[in-house]
Parts: sequence; C-alpha cells; structure tokens
Amino acid sequence: MDKGSAAILVSILLILISLSVAALFFAWGQRVNKTFKESTENIVNEKIMQSKAGFFIATIAENKIAIKNNGEVPLNASNFQVYLNDTLVPATPENPSNTEVSPGDMLYLVVSAPDGNYTVRVSGPYGKFDELFGEIAKAWLSGFDYRRNITITEKSGNDLTNYQILITLTTSNFDYSKTQSDGSDIRFTDSDKTTRLSYWIEDWNPVGDSKIWVEIPSLSASSSKDIYMYYGNTTPVSSESNGTKTFLFFDDMETWNGWSQYGSGKVTQSSTQKYEGVYSAYKSTANDPNGAYKFLPSTLGRNIIMEAYIDRTSLAGGDSDRIGLIDDSGNGYGSGYNHASYKTILDNRTGYSGTSYYPSTTSTDHQNTWYESKLIINSTHVTAETWYGGVKEGSVTLSDTSHSSFTRFYIFGGYYYYVDLVRIRKYTSSEPTYAISTNEETR
Repeated sequence: MDKGSAAILVSILLILISLSVAALFFAWGQRVNKTFKESTENIVNEKIMQSKAGFFIATIAENKIAIKNNGEVPLNASNFQVYLNDTLVPATPENPSNTEVSPGDMLYLVVSAPDGNYTVRVSGPYGKFDELFGEIAKAWLSGFDYRRNITITEKSGNDLTNYQILITLTTSNFDYSKTQSDGSDIRFTDSDKTTRLSYWIEDWNPVGDSKIWVEIPSLSASSSKDIYMYYGNTTPVSSESNGTKTFLFFDDMETWNGWSQYGSGKVTQSSTQKYEGVYSAYKSTANDPNGAYKFLPSTLGRNIIMEAYIDRTSLAGGDSDRIGLIDDSGNGYGSGYNHASYKTILDNRTGYSGTSYYPSTTSTDHQNTWYESKLIINSTHVTAETWYGGVKEGSVTLSDTSHSSFTRFYIFGGYYYYVDLVRIRKYTSSEPTYAISTNEETR
C-alpha cells in the first residue's frame, strides 16, 4: 500500500472513530436529559402530592388514635409512625385488611404503651405530622380488675351469627376467689375488648363447675376469634345474666305472660315445683293436644335446639309429657317422655294432632324429679333426647323436612307435670370449641 492509500485509510478510521464517539456522547446526553426530565417530573409530582396530602389527629380514645384524611389523595397506614413523648411506639391499623385511607375517611391506629398522659405525635407521608396531648389507656371494661381472653374456634365449616356457646368455668381454669360469691361481676366482651356480649348463667358454683351461655355476634367458618371475660369488681354490682337477650327464646316462668290456653287444656304458673327460681309452668287438665302455647319473639327456621326441664308428679293424668314447636296452624315437632313405655317421644304434628315416634330401647323413668328434654331440628332430621343428671338416657331421630317455620312453643300431652327453663338456641353440626387463656391480665 502506497503512502497515499494509507493516509486515506487512516482518515476514514479517524472519521469512524469520531462518529462513534459522537454517537456515544449523544446517547449519554439523551440518557442524562431523560433522567433529568424524569427526576424533575418526580420532584414536581412529589410537590403536587405533598400539597394535596393532609391529615390530622382527630381523637385519642383508650389506646386508639383516630387520624382523619383531610387531603385530596389516598394515604396508606404503612406511611404513619406514632411517637409518645418523642419515643417511637408500635402502632398497628385497627383493621389490618384495609390500610388505605381515602380522602375524608378515618384511620384508626392501635398503640402499645403503658397507661398515661402523652404528647402524641403522628408522622405521616411527605414529611407531614400532627401533635395532640391526650391519655393513652388500653381498652378495658371500666370497674373490673381482671380479664382473660377466651378463644372460640368454629368447627362446622359454616359462618355463624348470634350463636350461643356454653362456657364452663371450673376450679382448674378459673380463680373464683377473685369474683363476687354469686358471680354477679362476670362480664363478656367481643374481640374489641369493650363491646359487651349477652350472657346467661345457667349454674354458678364457686366450689365446682359453673355453666355460662354467651352469644357470639359472628364467627367465620373454620376460623378462631377471641372474646374477653372480665371479673373482679369489688364494688357491689348487679348481674347482667339475661336469658331473654342471650337465646332465640327463653322462659323461666318467673314472669307469667303471653300464654294462651288451647282446647280444654290448662297451663298455669305454679310455685309448687320449680327447677330454679320461684315458679314453673304446670299442666293440670286434659290430654293431648289440649294444653297451652306461647308465641316466639320471631319466626324461627330449622337448625335450632329447644331445651327444657320437666317434672312429672303423677300418672293419673295420662302417660306422656309433650312439649315442642309449631306454626300458627299447629304444624311442627316436639319432644317428651312416655312414662308407661319408658321411652323418649318425638312428635310430628299436623293441625295440632301429633304422631309420636319412639326409640327401640327403653330408658329410666323419672318421676317427682327434673329431667331435661331436648329437640334438635337440623336441615334434614329431627331428634328428641331425654337427659338426666347430665347424661343422655334416650333418643329418637326422624328423617323429615315437612316443617320449617315455627312461631309457638307448646305444652301438650298428658297432665300433672311441670315445665321450667325453656331455651331455644341455634344449632350447627359441630359445636364451636373454646379455650380459656391461662394468662390473666390486670388493669
């Protein structure tokens, strides 16, 4: 290659290199320009969001801080921190499944801290904050010294609402010395620790087992939730045990109202015999289907249990005790006992007249003493049971779906027998279980 050709080749290479370098600088410049533009846009957007975002501490109640979104953009709970007297403390959303707060809505943060008065500082997004002086105190039912959580677990795979569950206190799982001798200072609350739950004390025994029915407002299928039992009020308080508020239907016969005689039957309030309290209902004339009935507070469907105590004092007025549930036309089901055949009775009634079904086996006849009669109506079957001393002694089951609406509780059958403590509650195939915590919290 002569010198002229070489010079040309070198010139071409220099041109190519210059073009490559220029292209690289151009691409770099483009990237820098893009980054600068994006950064500028981000800063502008940040400033816009900052100008639109806003919040303030609305209230401080117990251990809960209410934060109001008074801005124009949504806020997220994860962007907030809580300081009490300049010390960062744990704070969690009251509803962990809903952490975004729309404009105009409220966010509730639950803090963990000793009771006391604090300067509460809430630090939020975009460097914003608010302060308020107030008292922090853990959620607690006023007037009570102790509480324990009770974990309720759903076992049937169904969502339950307003469900009655039996909780048994014993000397092993509960310290009776910290309550009033009659249990009048027992209270139950929902999982928020302050919403009171209806309950009824079936039996209180400070040296043994105490049975308490509690109505649970809601329990999701196959899940668990905590409720709370409070006790230890040294100031004399009246018991809030209330069967009417706890069950679908409750009648302890202490107040006599709402009863209608049917046919030639006669059912009256009596103080001669009683399972508890002062009075019971007494059927004194005419055989089945004569008797009396009482309207339920509301129409009930299936998946319920009826329970009542019965005391037969004489067989001069027929053999059978028969109680149960019917509609306004006298159609329904019942349970009881036949003292001649020594068998549990299951009634299937149409137009008040009943067809009785019996088990193949007999059970012990109980007269001049109280036994418990149960009627279980689930979605496909009806079962009558006889219990004595906490032991099931007889039962009979019928596959039948003829009746699904009940408006009255009845007392029919023979006569010279007493009925007391009638309860109707909800039913599910597998009852929820409970576990009383060994951890006793103090106020």
